[in-house]
Amino acid sequence: MVAWLSAIALFAANDQPQMFFDHFVSMTRQLTRHNIDMGLVLHAAENFYLTQIGNKSISWNHTVRAHVPESFFHSSPGARITIMSGTNRATHFLDKIVRNQRDFAASKGCNYWFHFGNMAGQYLPYWNKIAMLRHRLRELQSPKEIQREEALVWIDDDMVFTNMKSTADGNTIQRVLDMHPQASVIVTRDAMSGATLNTGIIIVRNSAESLRVLDEVWRRATAMRIDGVSLAYDEQSKCLHEQQALQEMVFHATSVAAWGSLHWDSESKQKKKSSPQQHQHRTKGKNLAAAQKEEDTAIDDQELMQSDAVSVLWDNTESDSVAWGSKDAIIVIEQRDGASGLNLNTFLRWSHFDWDRHVQQRYESDPPSTRWKPGDFLGHCTGLSSVRRSMCIALLLKHVRSDDAPIDSSKNGRVAVYRS
Repeated sequence: MVAWLSAIALFAANDQPQMFFDHFVSMTRQLTRHNIDMGLVLHAAENFYLTQIGNKSISWNHTVRAHVPESFFHSSPGARITIMSGTNRATHFLDKIVRNQRDFAASKGCNYWFHFGNMAGQYLPYWNKIAMLRHRLRELQSPKEIQREEALVWIDDDMVFTNMKSTADGNTIQRVLDMHPQASVIVTRDAMSGATLNTGIIIVRNSAESLRVLDEVWRRATAMRIDGVSLAYDEQSKCLHEQQALQEMVFHATSVAAWGSLHWDSESKQKKKSSPQQHQHRTKGKNLAAAQKEEDTAIDDQELMQSDAVSVLWDNTESDSVAWGSKDAIIVIEQRDGASGLNLNTFLRWSHFDWDRHVQQRYESDPPSTRWKPGDFLGHCTGLSSVRRSMCIALLLKHVRSDDAPIDSSKNGRVAVYRS
């Protein structure tokens, strides 16, 4: 360990943070073969980086930025899918991530759109993905658009395609679309029990309903809420921005299907529920008062659990739809499906103290099925400090599997990255 840190001190002296992370990956594999605790390796490397290199990473970020175009659209002939990503921050390995995502898109005959900046204007950058998706979807639904694409796929800038190999069943994204033909928007679950979904990847079908869903997500950015939170402008400690908006929409679509109308009266600021007569199909065989009390309790419990206080929801008495689409418009799938073997958006992360947010991040409870492993389709470095994020991305980039290159892994095919 001491010899390892002494060696990477040379990179600090030469102002080469990327060499630090490259050396971190190669030495990590050697250290874990000797059963050295991965938590100690990560902790030592992070402390060394913060004390010796951290102040030099700013200049390197400017160098990285020089290698990434402001915005570009790479077209593939006959493409049926557009993969898109973007950011407004010049982070470690951004150029390599963009190249990885572009190469995957090209290998599968997809378009790729990258934008450096924030198309959401004054909204926080979390909303850039929704702005880009809405922009492209409106373009595709314009009468002037000749080429009809089937879907758009948003990928966060901390995600790496780690398995580009051709498979017998084709593109993983196409498989997901085929498995859920009625869905307009598809996202995965989140590893944390308190979150319904994760928006690291968003698959959006090219349809009028998809545009209505995205427009509703966008409306909620500045919608008046009882809790006083602004999803567009408040910091992450107060809300989850676009992810929270979509999560609340999923919850209420389910609520409408179960209970009928549930909306917010913006004039009286009172919650409204449809009349008991509209729910007779659910109260047959029960005392009506008891059934109504049960319904009220269910609503209150769910609202407390989800902390949803959007000002205007839907005025809709149909049990199978809401104003912006059917109850199946938004589908949340598992990060790893045991039956089909399909995986999407699996996480690589470790418990640590996040110096950026000054909070202890604990991930020991992440279910094994949500954790990234070599051979997975798409790895996600989420919920990490900036240094840990860079370590995570460095590891994922070293384990990209393609038809031309084997997996870059240790001899036993394992990466000991989950011990904290």
